[in-house]
Amino acid sequence: MIDSSAFTRAGDLSHSLKGASGNVSAMALFDSAKALEQACRQKKRQTAWSLLESVQSAYETVCESAKQFCWQIESMKPSEKSDFLSSAPDTDEKIWKTWPGL
Repeated sequence: MIDSSAFTRAGDLSHSLKGASGNVSAMALFDSAKALEQACRQKKRQTAWSLLESVQSAYETVCESAKQFCWQIESMKPSEKSDFLSSAPDTDEKIWKTWPGL
């Protein structure tokens, strides 16, 4: 039997993952994390367990996409990077300038 604090912790972690994935528009991960959070909050052990595979798969897809994106940025010629950074909105430009390797 899973104790109540484990469901609470899993629900909290799922909630954090849901928020982070929503912030970057990773909707498959968002939806999976949302369903997992709900199952944990409702202490539905079987449902929560069955959702872990979809959360993991969506998470791996997001990680792979991020790696591909970084690879594309790193592969740019210096002039392309400069053009890319100069076209970034002011709020995002600070982030890109602090990104390792840019």
